[in-house]
This record gives sequence, C-alpha cells and structure tokens, in this order.
Amino acid sequence: MGESAVLARRWFEEVWNDRREATIDELTTANSVCHADQGELRGPECFRLQQYAPFVGAFPNLRVTVEDVMESGPQAVVRWSARGTHLGADLGFPPTGRAVDMRGITWMRFENGVLVEGWQSSNLPDVIRSLKG
Repeated sequence: MGESAVLARRWFEEVWNDRREATIDELTTANSVCHADQGELRGPECFRLQQYAPFVGAFPNLRVTVEDVMESGPQAVVRWSARGTHLGADLGFPPTGRAVDMRGITWMRFENGVLVEGWQSSNLPDVIRSLKG
C-alpha cells in the first residue's frame, strides 16, 4: 500500500471513526478543496463546519467502513459505507431516531502528505431527504 492509500485510510479512520478532529488540520490546508454533495468546501474550517460537525452531531454513533482503496501515484479512490442512527438536530431538522445506511466513493489527491483535492459521490442527499420525510 502506497502513501496515498495510507493517507486515505487514515482520513476515514481517524476523522470519521475516531473523531480525531486534529487529523483534519494535519491532512488539509487552507487551499484544500472538497467537492462534496452539497457543493465546494475549501479549507479545514469550512469542511469542519459544513460537513464534519453536522454529520457527527446528527449521527453520534456513525461508523465508516472502508470497503476498498485503489491508488495511482498521488491519488486514491475509496469506496466506503457508513451506518449511523439519526439522534441529533445538527442537519437542521429534529432527530428521527432512525438507523441509516450510507455509501459513496471519494476520490482524493494528495501532495506532500496533505489532501489537496477530493471529490465525493454518495447517497447522502437521498438519506437526508428520507429522514426529512
């Protein structure tokens, strides 16, 4: 496993499963860009406020499983799944108490040990719509 695959796995394990927010700052810079389902997120603080905090707050028991990683030089593609229970209002609507399954693919590009750009495609918009009713 090369450096990009190691960094990609570290991102999912430490940021999402271990809730280690410091990893967000370690693996991104102010110029890092995440092309997420809800639009472009630039820099660690934007990612933290618009994606990380809302999801961790809404799904406090969220667990992400890295299903597969493919690597080519500075790029890694991660196929992942996640499961959590909607217990918080952090997505802007009351908690439903429902367990949900999520899945997606994240394409990540690293330079000098940091994530410079990532693209995510997932079923998160559908999951959120189903929770809103």
